[in-house]
Amino acid sequence: MLYSPDLELLKGLDLPISREASRDAWEFLSSQGGRYLLLQFEPRTLEKEEADSSLRGVQLELVDVENLEVIQKWRPKRWDFLTSLSDDRLALKMGGKIGRPEGPFHWLCSPAEPYCRGGRFLDDHTIFSDFLEYATISEKRMYFVSISGELLFSERCPKGDLFREAFSADGRRLALQVFKAKGGISALDIAPHYALMRVMVYDIPSRRWVYTLDAKKQRIKMDPDRFSRELALSPDGSLLGLITQDGMLELYPLPETSPPSSPTQ
Repeated sequence: MLYSPDLELLKGLDLPISREASRDAWEFLSSQGGRYLLLQFEPRTLEKEEADSSLRGVQLELVDVENLEVIQKWRPKRWDFLTSLSDDRLALKMGGKIGRPEGPFHWLCSPAEPYCRGGRFLDDHTIFSDFLEYATISEKRMYFVSISGELLFSERCPKGDLFREAFSADGRRLALQVFKAKGGISALDIAPHYALMRVMVYDIPSRRWVYTLDAKKQRIKMDPDRFSRELALSPDGSLLGLITQDGMLELYPLPETSPPSSPTQ
């Protein structure tokens, strides 16, 4: 459903997922600026396909958000999960490949580099490399990479045991939740509990942290497993919004910044 800013219903698009997708295995992927939606699901196989499991796979449908219509459908030869989509209709594959959603794909850069193993689009020209899964424990860093595979710059992450992030739609700001592990016994395979320490906002053009929210002082508790539904930045990065475990929506104004006059690599 497409709504105006004052919540007036503009258009609707019927996607009969429950009838077409087996086991309701489907997922939406939005381009970083919201121009496109990519629907990925496993379609119900035809009788002749059921006899040959190698023909089973994923179906993709690309939706133009402005007109709210499906503009492309295809079934790739392999089920390669796509992780990010740009407004320029480029896609990233899990593992560090880039190309059109329907293919072909090529390596962003050498997989041996820590910043070339995955990530998401910040805008049509820049990729944020996912430090959460691939960075070492001793030095966790955020990497900012061009779509041609060039490392633009990197930033050391703040101290913490677990991070979750959210981005502004214009790709200019990053909000980072920093959690601290408490308890847990690795020998007994008992996972620790993570408590929110703070929320920090990084301004990408000026390459500096511009805001810190102390969770303990504000008495804010958040579940790290539900971060995507609890943390967001406004499209222009001027507001930070979060939903606490008590179900309260809180909004915080963020300071304005300007990019440095002579940025360093």
